[in-house]
Amino acid sequence: MNAPEQKHKALEKVQNILDSYINQSQHIIKNASHAYGVAHCAALLAKRRNLDPYLCAAAGLLHDIYFIVHATYEDHDILGAKLAYSILQDTDMYAENDIHLITQAIARHDLRDKVHEPYDEVLKDADIIFPYFKDLPETVNPSVSERVHRILQELHCSGDNTL
Repeated sequence: MNAPEQKHKALEKVQNILDSYINQSQHIIKNASHAYGVAHCAALLAKRRNLDPYLCAAAGLLHDIYFIVHATYEDHDILGAKLAYSILQDTDMYAENDIHLITQAIARHDLRDKVHEPYDEVLKDADIIFPYFKDLPETVNPSVSERVHRILQELHCSGDNTL
């Protein structure tokens, strides 16, 4: 099996595990839409930034896994990283370094006022930008305005205050 095929199979395993958790969650459609939407945005941003889109997609899929399982956002980033670590190890398809990149990004995805490693930033940006593609709000939330505009500029979208 070549590297892209192996990465695709690994991501597929993560999707299957995530789907089993989502199907048991309280808000199936919302959780699935958000997890898969962030994963797609993360893969797109990863390609633009010359990072591994499969690793970014896996981080996107699992970034809210703690919320999906326990229905609480309290410490969901740190606790979700621990849960994601177990899931990724259980797939037997991820190298330890890749698991570290993914889980570190999950642990840091809500620390939006700080700049971290490239994989962390992709996940933060994907989590921030996805709702704007889905809900098409009139204006950008002021707390993430600068980040949203930078991402839109990177994607060659409008740079004004409306989307």
